[in-house]
Amino acid sequence: MLYVHPDKFSMQTDKLDLATEITTQLIEIYRSGDLAALKAYHAHIFSGNTLIKPHEKQEPLKDPDLTYLKMELKKLREELAAAKNRHTYKVLTEYENPMSFLDELKAYYKDRLMKLRKRTRT
Repeated sequence: MLYVHPDKFSMQTDKLDLATEITTQLIEIYRSGDLAALKAYHAHIFSGNTLIKPHEKQEPLKDPDLTYLKMELKKLREELAAAKNRHTYKVLTEYENPMSFLDELKAYYKDRLMKLRKRTRT
């Protein structure tokens, strides 16, 4: 965090947004408690994959470690697969008129409410 904090780049507007993004990602990974992801992201930052240069005393890693990028790719593929399995995706891609799904929802919930009312009558 010491090397990439946005305050360090307050005079370099071109790097300020990147520093903010990197810091936000570091905080999110830290909060998740995933040490492997944190180590991978640290290696990603200091292997020269960002525009932010490492500390003067720290040399960039010679062999860039792509572990972080591979982890992110895997996570994105899982999220994409999950999104494609949602009914909303199927409605948007398979229905000729996706707005007709609203009529289906209205009919479904009208039926459910009617059944609930019957069950809860006293």
